[in-house]
Amino acid sequence: MPPLLVARDLRKRYLAGHGRCWAHVQVLASVSLTLQRGERLAIVGARGSGKTTLLHCLTGLRRLDGGSVRWDGSAGAPYRLCGEAATLRAGPREGAALVELPDDSRAAGDWLDALHARHSSHAGWLVLAARLGPLPALAHRVLELRDGVLRPLADRPVMRVAEG
Repeated sequence: MPPLLVARDLRKRYLAGHGRCWAHVQVLASVSLTLQRGERLAIVGARGSGKTTLLHCLTGLRRLDGGSVRWDGSAGAPYRLCGEAATLRAGPREGAALVELPDDSRAAGDWLDALHARHSSHAGWLVLAARLGPLPALAHRVLELRDGVLRPLADRPVMRVAEG
């Protein structure tokens, strides 16, 4: 059975600037991920890290500069907008749910409860959030989007306090 979602080498950049001062800003730099059936994947990142851009690229709302997205083994994204406070996308067969949680932690909890209620255990979830909150307890994997790259959250540099 093919994965629900396979994204390979996604690249997206924007042109930013004013007047005669312009530069390209690389938002997604070779982002790859796979979402299996029944898997719950959380992606966290600071504001401006590219979470919304990633969501839009996965669902076809934004054009990629490079890479490919395949849903249920086919190109394209047959998903529809279902929410207002957060961006919730669900497949017509309830195969996947993509949610971008709002910054308000109370509203985020409501959206997570709605995911539990609306989607069966065979559905795949991809949740994007600025804060971890309860996500590590609910997700099978947690990745961090930083500098245009997805990394396992455990790959964060370890800071040690000097003993004294």
